[in-house]
Amino acid sequence: MSLRNTMIASVFSIGLAACATTPAPTRDATSTSALTAQGAWKLNAATSADGATLLPAGTDYRLQFVDDRVSVLGGCNRMSGRYAMVDGKLQVGALASTRMACPEPRMQHDAVMAKLLEQPLTMFLMESHPEQLHLETPAGDKLSFTAMPLE
Repeated sequence: MSLRNTMIASVFSIGLAACATTPAPTRDATSTSALTAQGAWKLNAATSADGATLLPAGTDYRLQFVDDRVSVLGGCNRMSGRYAMVDGKLQVGALASTRMACPEPRMQHDAVMAKLLEQPLTMFLMESHPEQLHLETPAGDKLSFTAMPLE
């Protein structure tokens, strides 16, 4: 085989190798990794174990997970603290809060949100479009969020 033919065969082989694809690893549609929850999440619903509404429609709560910190926005006060995954549960540390005096029921809503987040939460991340984040308390209360851009 001539040098020219050898070079053509080599280039052709390299080109074929570059076009080859390796299938992406398959993943479950649900994840409990805290790292995948990084970003911002808008509250869709907050319901008790028996289905009662804990926070009414129209409340504008958002969670933001950045590094090991979580911020709660949209109520009367802004709250923030550390979070970690402990024994497979999302655990939010003590939340620091601004101290604005807002009219009721916004102050009550903040108290409900803080109380829900202070418990060990089972976390389900639905890898749909847009992504959905579901948090559940030990008593079965549920928070449902949709992914949104960070503010």
